[in-house]
Amino acid sequence: LEMEIAISVAFKPSFFGQDEHLFPVKVTLPSELFMENPEAQLAKPIPLWQKIWRDRTLTISITVVYLVALSLFFAFQQRLTPYTKFVHTVRAFSLVFVLFFIGFSAQGQLSVVKLYTLLLDIVDGFSLEVYLLDPVFFILWRFVFVSLFICGRGVFCACLCAFGAPLDMLGIWAEEHR
Repeated sequence: LEMEIAISVAFKPSFFGQDEHLFPVKVTLPSELFMENPEAQLAKPIPLWQKIWRDRTLTISITVVYLVALSLFFAFQQRLTPYTKFVHTVRAFSLVFVLFFIGFSAQGQLSVVKLYTLLLDIVDGFSLEVYLLDPVFFILWRFVFVSLFICGRGVFCACLCAFGAPLDMLGIWAEEHR
């Protein structure tokens, strides 16, 4: 296998100009370095989004478990209303979880900018692979889209908005220290 390697050196031939000079070297690698493996040559590379999903399995799993628990919480909210202290504790945990895990750790906070970009992308030619590169965002916007038609904006605004969570936490703190 023959290849050419070059080093580029930038220099100033004058005060106002800049130029560069290439120092190429041709290299022939010995055949002993290469194995003849027809299976390796036929193997298809795994798409980047699949590698990312595989690498973020734990983050994805935690996010999905939270969303399932959140769905159950909203499904049984009428039965949970007598248990005010429990509901407030779950809500406080949810705010902390959304802010620190989804917001800071997983970088999955939904925002108007991301959703607006999604809408523009739909108009200009949608590419699903672009959105699959961010698994937490992909899962969250699908969940919010479905829950929006089932429960309205309550699920997102109350339990998924990483931007509103600090404000709600500050409000809870202010209520307790009044």
